[in-house]
Amino acid sequence: MTDRQKNLLILGVMLALVAVSVYLIYPPSQKTRLGLDLQGGLEVVLQAQGDVDSEKMDQAELIIRNRVDKLGVAEPSINRQGTNQISVSLAGITDVDEAMDLIGKTAILEFKKVDQDLTKQIRAGTITAEQLPEGKQVLYQVERDDKGEIVHDEQGQPVQTPYVVDREPLMTGDALEGASVGYDQFNRAKVNMQFTSEGSKRFAEVTEQLATAGAITGTVQQMAIVLDDEIQSAPTVKEKIDSDSAEITGNIPFKEVQNTVLVLQTGALPVELVTVDKSEISATLGEDSLKQGLIAAAIGIALVMIFMIIWYRLLGVVAMLAMVFYGIFFYAVLTNPWSPATLTLPGIAGMILTVGMAADANVVIFERIKEEVRSGKTIRSAVGSGYSKGFRTILDANAVTLITAFIIFWVATAGVKGFALTLMIGVVISMFTAILATRAMLSLLANMKLFNNPTLMGLKSKGKDKQWFTFDVVNRKVLWFTVSGLIIIVSIFSLSTKGLNLGIDFKSGSQLTVSFNKDTNVGDVRDVVAAGGNSDAVVQTVGEGRYKVTLPSLSNQEEDAVISSLDGSFGVAEKSWKSVGPTFGKQVVNSMIQAIIFAWLLIIVYVSFRFEYKFAVATIAALVHDLIITVGVYSLTGREVTTATVAAVLTILGYSLYDTIIVFDRVRENQPKARRGTYGDMVNKSVSEVIVRSMITTLTTLMPVACLLIFGGETLKDFAFALLVGITSGTYSSIFVAAPLLTFWKEREKRYRPGKTKGTRAKATRA
Repeated sequence: MTDRQKNLLILGVMLALVAVSVYLIYPPSQKTRLGLDLQGGLEVVLQAQGDVDSEKMDQAELIIRNRVDKLGVAEPSINRQGTNQISVSLAGITDVDEAMDLIGKTAILEFKKVDQDLTKQIRAGTITAEQLPEGKQVLYQVERDDKGEIVHDEQGQPVQTPYVVDREPLMTGDALEGASVGYDQFNRAKVNMQFTSEGSKRFAEVTEQLATAGAITGTVQQMAIVLDDEIQSAPTVKEKIDSDSAEITGNIPFKEVQNTVLVLQTGALPVELVTVDKSEISATLGEDSLKQGLIAAAIGIALVMIFMIIWYRLLGVVAMLAMVFYGIFFYAVLTNPWSPATLTLPGIAGMILTVGMAADANVVIFERIKEEVRSGKTIRSAVGSGYSKGFRTILDANAVTLITAFIIFWVATAGVKGFALTLMIGVVISMFTAILATRAMLSLLANMKLFNNPTLMGLKSKGKDKQWFTFDVVNRKVLWFTVSGLIIIVSIFSLSTKGLNLGIDFKSGSQLTVSFNKDTNVGDVRDVVAAGGNSDAVVQTVGEGRYKVTLPSLSNQEEDAVISSLDGSFGVAEKSWKSVGPTFGKQVVNSMIQAIIFAWLLIIVYVSFRFEYKFAVATIAALVHDLIITVGVYSLTGREVTTATVAAVLTILGYSLYDTIIVFDRVRENQPKARRGTYGDMVNKSVSEVIVRSMITTLTTLMPVACLLIFGGETLKDFAFALLVGITSGTYSSIFVAAPLLTFWKEREKRYRPGKTKGTRAKATRA
């Protein structure tokens, strides 16, 4: 088979894959699985209290999964997170309060004896709970009216009736075999509980004991039926009940009866679970976020394609076709039924970033081809050699990005995992299209007469297209180090004095994002929220007509009260809640530190293997430079730091490496030539050869990132701002920090020491 036939076969396979991909994608409105941040829903992280083992956590996860299945939520996501947390994502759910009540309800059912004498004293106020004898406790029953609605007092608090009961239960939910919904003689819903054979015997014994005690004392005894330390009912027991069932009756709404039956059917959780992070997003807000993300993506992709065609002309058309292949394959992976991926806001950010990286792969190849043409090769020959040399750079650059994305996916929370997953998918597919589509098209075009016109490739006429300039980086290293040093000093000073504006992800509290049907302003919103007892609320605008209200940690009932007051004043159009416990922020910070450490270790190993350890140390120094500057800019600007910021900062690890490796790959290639001059001369030559390529790859990545910053929603802007700062810093550090630092260290080696070789510099620079 000839080369032409091989390339035609490859393109035929690629077109077949495109057809399969389109089949998997169409219609996109039905095939695309949207995350809860794009279609609305609930995401909650539950943390087990006390000492727990893997077996208990597995059992808790299974019980929660069974409860969620009974809710009828389509494609819920329930996953273990660390050793003692469970993450639950319910996209598209409408009744968030009901879901929250069911997911974390421990469902410990107990039957307890009521101490009627002490109950009378508690109700009369003659004794307090602290004065009760050992072995006694006060539990409450919520009062309901004839319609089953909870009765509230003048302050708006639920009316609760106290009972004094024995701490030690007479029997527990272990005696239950099942539960079902029933109706009493007044057609009111009730909970029917069926006992096991052993449970029936125990129930008969317990009721007989209570009936006998009542006969002796002359006082009819009560038995409280308690679910999660809340009394559901307290029926009187006049005689032995020899039955295999019991019931909970009263003016209880049907939905609550149904939910009680559900938790009793699935069993009690083996551990107590506390909500440490909760995000509630309305469907309308998710739809707006999706539109903003798609607009940013479309404009970013269009700008990259236009730039590639203007700069590379016919080669740019090849790049555009390769990016079309990339986009179709990428979306097919997201929508195919076997993929675990869902489209989320962080995922859109990852997708847009990989568009720039897919363009970068073509830039590396095209610039190599142009260099080969400058060296005197024919265009046909330049395509083959340029592709081969460029591919090694692409492989190393994408490998370190994959390492970083994998680490983010490993340590991150659920939302950021979507970003990491799309980043990994995008890198792999961009490599796939670069290996097959780009190479096949270039090889076929190389045989065409039209392709041999240098002007159509973005080149000048043969013999006139020279390297633009020679850049002296090494001799000016003191200047570059001074500039970087000053910026780092300012960043560290700001961090030590001003600190960071940490978002709610790092602090405990509740945060409401809301828009209204009526026109209002920050002051009016703050006044209404403060009137409800939240005087320390912080209100900010986050886009046109949308407000963010940050408050201390609120319960579900308190959140409902805030929404009710705002709705009464302005009419709530859309809302989303996010609640974070005090331990969750520490977990995010710890995860970030772990990710950075692991990333550095893996990068040192990889770069040392592919290059040498001195290259790895210079690479890490550039990374530290970029991270300090990025975090410092956040401190100086006072921009809020969120989990999206953390993901973006971790991504900077990968992208900063991408640019550094482009430079170091050329240094490695030119290193054998250093014996004919000084090492610094060779590094200057290497930087001069790749600086245009480095600037173009940065530009093609910054274009879509800038679109995120301008057109994206709040979450996408968080990603974009950190990426914009980090990528700009990474481009600077790869040329002006990493390269001079490598030179400084390599020139300490005997074979590269200035003065020991025939140099072109008249005077060696010693540090």
